Amino acid sequence: MMLINGVATTSLDARDRGLHYGDGVFTTARVARGEVLLWERHVARLQDNCARLAIPAPDAALLRTEAQQLCAGVAQGIIKVTVTRGVGGRGYAAPQEAQPTRLVALHPWPDYPQTNWDDGVALRVNALRLARQPALAGVKHLNRLEQVLARAEWNDPAIAEGLMCNEHGDVIEATAANIFVVRNGELHTPDLSECGVAGVMRAFSRGAPVRLLLPAFTGTGDLYWYVRADSPIKKITDAGAQHTIAYSTSGSSSNNIVVAFGQELGVKAKPTATGGPPGTFTQVMTGQIDIGWSAPPFGLKDIKEGKIRIVARGSDIPSLKGQTVRAIIVNANALKEKRDAILRFAKAYREAVDWMYADPKALAMYSEKVKQPVDVLRESLKEFHPKSAMQTEAMADLNGAVADAVKLKFLEAPLSKEQLAEFLQIPPAK
Repeated sequence: MMLINGVATTSLDARDRGLHYGDGVFTTARVARGEVLLWERHVARLQDNCARLAIPAPDAALLRTEAQQLCAGVAQGIIKVTVTRGVGGRGYAAPQEAQPTRLVALHPWPDYPQTNWDDGVALRVNALRLARQPALAGVKHLNRLEQVLARAEWNDPAIAEGLMCNEHGDVIEATAANIFVVRNGELHTPDLSECGVAGVMRAFSRGAPVRLLLPAFTGTGDLYWYVRADSPIKKITDAGAQHTIAYSTSGSSSNNIVVAFGQELGVKAKPTATGGPPGTFTQVMTGQIDIGWSAPPFGLKDIKEGKIRIVARGSDIPSLKGQTVRAIIVNANALKEKRDAILRFAKAYREAVDWMYADPKALAMYSEKVKQPVDVLRESLKEFHPKSAMQTEAMADLNGAVADAVKLKFLEAPLSKEQLAEFLQIPPAK
């Protein structure tokens, strides 16, 4: 059974952009005893994916109502929710006023044999390699041609799945499943996209053996957003819905700041994942992205030469200005078994930070490594990396970080005082 925009039908407008361009996203969930398992998480991912493609997300309550309508009385099944940008004319350009199409469909539960659980399944390694595209990394979009081609590589019914690797041969996923590995009682997965405090909190809240050892950077003044020198955008709030603004990957510090630009400063530009500073710079200079992101020392020479202009800093966001946004983490078991060695590391790290800001040799060594003039780096340290930002004694604005983690769906609920006490293992500075 299927609902399209709330109507029981299987007919879709032939002009829909999901059909023509794969312009949409989807999520698939298990149904058991009339309930959709992990529904809130599936909807949160769907909404995040819609935001990344600048597709207006459907109302969560409406989706729940439609899903419940289909799942009522179903003992076991699969529900798939699809959102497209809706009907559009010929050409790739998206319509100015998109009217998204939503499809909610119920499917039978796959009849997997019991031997799959008892004995495991046979896998193969696919010849097709996954392409690298940071802008779409982590998005469950409708263009599944890589998976279609990979699945066409075999017809042997004895082989249940195929492993898909990236261009370097690293295992990323299966054709229709995620990959998890249990090693020494710990769960591992190739998905390494989550980073920063929010990602670590999420891992901890789900039982991962991680602890926070040291704050690494407080504030967001080291990240900046820029435009080409000839851009009409003079300040970040000049950007409208027709513009694009870059961040690295989903869940990163730059992603969180771009979200805050919209929520706290009213910036309407479309958030777009562009990867690291070098790739982002190329996209800005070739006109693919209106507002790029970067972190010193990258781009400083171009600023001095007048090629680009800074239009915003991470520190422009009031809620993030005094928050610790990066940290050093440690495996809980390692901390227990090698505590003395890890505490010596923490002491050495603090001494190294003190030396970096006290001895001119440090700046000279850094200059040689990154191939940037010492005077540019000295100015960068003063403006973007003051020593106060490198403090290692406390997680500044911890309550704000926890609240942000909940707001951005990294946490289902705030960590309790007991959980925070267990999570934070910052040794006192002497």
